[in-house]
Amino acid sequence: MSTSANEVALKDLLEAINQRKGNVAKLWQSLVARLNPHLADRGGTTAGTIEVGSKKLVMEVFRNSHYDYSVKGYGDRVAQSFGQIYLCLDDGPEYTRQSKVANEVIQSITTKESFNLALEASLAAIASLRNPGKFEIGDLGEVTQKVLADICRVWLNLPDEISVVPGSYLYLDSTPPARCPGHFIFPGRYMITPDPDNETTQLGQAQGQLIRKAVNDFVARGRAKPPGSAISGSLFREFPDSADNDFLARTIVGIMIGFLPTVEFSLISAVSSWWEVEFRKLQHEWQNARERDPYLRACEVLEKPLKQTMQKWPVPGAVWRTAIKQHKLDGQNVNVGDRIWINIAKATEEDLSKGVTDVFAIFGGDRHAKDHPTHACPGYRAAMGVLLGSIAGLMEAN
Repeated sequence: MSTSANEVALKDLLEAINQRKGNVAKLWQSLVARLNPHLADRGGTTAGTIEVGSKKLVMEVFRNSHYDYSVKGYGDRVAQSFGQIYLCLDDGPEYTRQSKVANEVIQSITTKESFNLALEASLAAIASLRNPGKFEIGDLGEVTQKVLADICRVWLNLPDEISVVPGSYLYLDSTPPARCPGHFIFPGRYMITPDPDNETTQLGQAQGQLIRKAVNDFVARGRAKPPGSAISGSLFREFPDSADNDFLARTIVGIMIGFLPTVEFSLISAVSSWWEVEFRKLQHEWQNARERDPYLRACEVLEKPLKQTMQKWPVPGAVWRTAIKQHKLDGQNVNVGDRIWINIAKATEEDLSKGVTDVFAIFGGDRHAKDHPTHACPGYRAAMGVLLGSIAGLMEAN
């Protein structure tokens, strides 16, 4: 593979980190933008593609009240990557069979529970730095990787140091061992990006095959002694037959892909964009807040600025659906087979411009609401808790 823009941006970033020179925060932001190119306007449409960007239309497509849209296109892609999962199925008996237990256990994780877990992991990661207890922006990737790996161990028993090992998203290869969170980023981008570039396609397919095999090995070994973690343990109990090994592995991979990219890049975007000014301001507020309970203090000091930053740099910035019925969308004719480009970045920008703090578009809707979209993320509370807890740990540093 020829040297890509991602690799150039990565080399610039690593040089700045290693030499402690240059504006590392801006280099982080540049790399995040490159890895999530749909933060920007689409710049035109191709035949058979319809873009929706207003908050109203984005949520209308997500709700899919008249069953006009399908996620089947996701399944066509992941067939060449980590394999079919329930995120690629439309509402129906098979979607329910595959997703019920996973969605229930993920949705049961509270914001406070995941906050406490992430705070502990964040403090441990900072304590392990080459300058213990002192966090610099150049340490952000290392801290993020350690926090996410620790949390996945608690919830999923992965990384297990055998099939999957810890490793950051900076790995742009497809060679064993599989790394968490590193090798779970591009397969997810490949699935949900409306129009993936060649690099995303190649890495998404190759890394997807790598993590599928690795987690299959984990599942096969786990049949002798099933894992006791909340998510993997529940899935092993629900699907105890070894004939379901590949299905179980694909499901675990899908859960990790649903969790890791959004949390990793939301955390990187927030901290790197705050670093020059906002971080110290928030840290001062954090350290001087009257509320001493860390979780309540995070809700008071960090939650709103975090959500507003997520609205500015949403991850993902766009997803897509396939039209399965001829209909009209906001007066525009939609034909069977048209691709619907859901520009989340425009929807969150619209809210931000109106002073509305709302990140549910990033999560595909509010799963706790009545008549929620089928694919509204069950892990909203868990993800927000991890983000708040990770940042709270950084606020305690220095």
